[in-house]
Amino acid sequence: MQSAGESTGLEGELLPALVWPMLALTMPVGFLVAFVLQGVVLLLGNIGVGNGEIGAGLLIVFWIAATVLGYLQWFVFLPALWRRWKSERKN
Repeated sequence: MQSAGESTGLEGELLPALVWPMLALTMPVGFLVAFVLQGVVLLLGNIGVGNGEIGAGLLIVFWIAATVLGYLQWFVFLPALWRRWKSERKN
């Protein structure tokens, strides 16, 4: 049985369990994604679109954006910078 102040679902234990590991894996770009999405939620809540809460749809958008940008960060941009730095040190 649930007490009056206890939350369930995304607001309870599920949201941190899904967000914190993704933030750790995609750091630092994951924090930027989370910050931008939270800003969008707050802006939409202020103009009367939506209720200003984090739902399953926003969680899916966060996961997709963080996955794509995290992949680009760690497996495309960082190796390219590393190769460029190594080639400039040789010359």
